[in-house]
Amino acid sequence: MRHPVVPMTKDQLDLRDTPTVVPGGNLEAYGHCLYATSLYESAVTTQLEFFTVTGNNRITNAVNNLPTPQFFMVYGIHVDYGVHPDPFAWEDTWALQNGVGGVTLVGFPTFTFSYASKAYGPWPLRALHGTGALTGFGTANNLNYANNYIPDGGFFQDGGLLLAPNQQFRALIEWPQPVTLNRGHTQIQVTLSGTHYRKIT
Repeated sequence: MRHPVVPMTKDQLDLRDTPTVVPGGNLEAYGHCLYATSLYESAVTTQLEFFTVTGNNRITNAVNNLPTPQFFMVYGIHVDYGVHPDPFAWEDTWALQNGVGGVTLVGFPTFTFSYASKAYGPWPLRALHGTGALTGFGTANNLNYANNYIPDGGFFQDGGLLLAPNQQFRALIEWPQPVTLNRGHTQIQVTLSGTHYRKIT
């Protein structure tokens, strides 16, 4: 997750979010992640919401919106799969990313990000790489292996998405049909990496 951390005043952020300049004080800027984790139920789930009150959020540090005067500039969108530590891990991850179409490559799952009243996407779920953290390991044919994902910044946005205070946002993953996993239910986490702007206290 590589992105610049550019200090901006609240005036600059308000100007970027709306043509009307609102006087305000300075905000501090630092690299941060917003994340939400939901449970995928094997052979059942066809839709998961993230960052919402009604979604199946098990772990999250952001629900619906940011309080005033916080802003968040999105540089990367990531999806990680909490696959089990055994040789079936890669099969379950592949199935979640590609859907039930299998080798025919039909019925791909999609990812959509919504902010305020506008939707971004849908994008192929496969386009959203993980955060770079360890997401699966196991032993096969007397060989140990691990998957550290691709630390390339996820689905790179380059600051093109700016989350302003009190504006609702959510992420949605949809599968055309439920996927049956070798190891049963698993957690899926969506992470937004970027620059967090908040009031200096």
